[in-house]
Amino acid sequence: MRAGRLAIAPTSSPWRRGPCATSWSTRRGGGPEAPLALDEAEVAAPQPGAQLLALDAALARLAADDPELARVVEWRFFGGFSVEEIAAALEVSDRTVKRQWRAARAFLHRQLTGEGPAP
Repeated sequence: MRAGRLAIAPTSSPWRRGPCATSWSTRRGGGPEAPLALDEAEVAAPQPGAQLLALDAALARLAADDPELARVVEWRFFGGFSVEEIAAALEVSDRTVKRQWRAARAFLHRQLTGEGPAP
């Protein structure tokens, strides 16, 4: 040990957790929360069926309006293809695919939220 340094044992800190240490919330007066059984909890289950049906209808309208935009959405979102892969498959530039992707997302957003007229 160096001269002039104060020697402090590593276990002397009240915040150091050991076998007798309590949780911080207990020291602050909160105490542990009682566990909640799943059957006691009121769980609001989301209704994905309605959302999926609305998305399917919006995709059908997009396919009727512009099949190439619908194809970009299918390949990008459902197929997981990158912009570059879609551009190569459609024989267009990356920028065109990005523009089509933005347009398709905007169309679907308008259809699903009811904002503004459809293009």
